[in-house]
Amino acid sequence: MTSAPYRFRPINMLGATTAQWLVFVAIGEGVMAAWSVADIFVLSNLDTLSQRTLDAWSLTGLIGFVHIALYLTTVVIAARWIYRANANTQANLRKLETPPSWAVGWFFIPFANLWKPYKAMAEMARANRRSGTNLPLGPWWAAWLISGIVGNISARLAFSSSDPSTLMTSSVLGVIASLAGIAAALLFRRIVTTVTEAQTAKLQAEVF
Repeated sequence: MTSAPYRFRPINMLGATTAQWLVFVAIGEGVMAAWSVADIFVLSNLDTLSQRTLDAWSLTGLIGFVHIALYLTTVVIAARWIYRANANTQANLRKLETPPSWAVGWFFIPFANLWKPYKAMAEMARANRRSGTNLPLGPWWAAWLISGIVGNISARLAFSSSDPSTLMTSSVLGVIASLAGIAAALLFRRIVTTVTEAQTAKLQAEVF
């Protein structure tokens, strides 16, 4: 239990920004899924495609760098939202086991990041849940883990070998990871908007 004092601050703008960037991430994951499908097609037709086509296709790898930049930007914004939502909850005398700093920090600790972030998020989100509202915490975390773990395996396979068969497996796993990423982004967006609305309503009630 934490005894540090926290201030309740408006979260509506940060919540709206986070929700918007999560939509961007979902779109980006969709593009990555389509790219992986196209990779599968190319790898399946290496013998029939011209060298010029293959050279042009190799340039599409730049899409991956754009996706990484988009993802990292969203991570920073989402981390700010998680910190603020947790701090607001504790400022409302709803003491949580996980302080704001660790609600964010656990995402970056190996092995512990397999369950600790979910525990912190679930505790905070449920404390802000409105009556009758169901939050997709379990599905979100499952999709998040699948996206991260499968995506990591896909990347390792792609960088470890140039064998077409291995690259094909990497692309198939890439499709799975991207589809899970779309689900994770949209489910987390629902959690963000629900908690943001609850905290904004409470702030307005206290003002009036």
